[in-house]
Amino acid sequence: MTTYIREERRHSARNYFPCTAVARGTDKQGKKVEAQGVLHNLSETGLYMRIPYCLEAGTAMELFIRFSSDPTSVRVGVHLQAKGVVLRAVPLADDSCDAAVKFEVPIPLS
Repeated sequence: MTTYIREERRHSARNYFPCTAVARGTDKQGKKVEAQGVLHNLSETGLYMRIPYCLEAGTAMELFIRFSSDPTSVRVGVHLQAKGVVLRAVPLADDSCDAAVKFEVPIPLS
């Protein structure tokens, strides 16, 4: 049996945070879009999140990520705001979508 070791190609580590994120932006046709979703992971250069519908690759986004263990809390607490662009969107069976977003400017997380 042959064993393969997959080399990590990312320049920054992925961090896993179960928190909510809001993405607002304008798609390629100039239509305003807004989606509230759940963050899968976050790195210094981007994020991967699940949103209720698909966005096209190339959609410019402003992201607001809320780090809270209680998504129903009205207190803002620690949050992150960043701008980025959708690199890819993976449609899911329930019409939701997993979206990879690259930040315009890397965010130092350490």
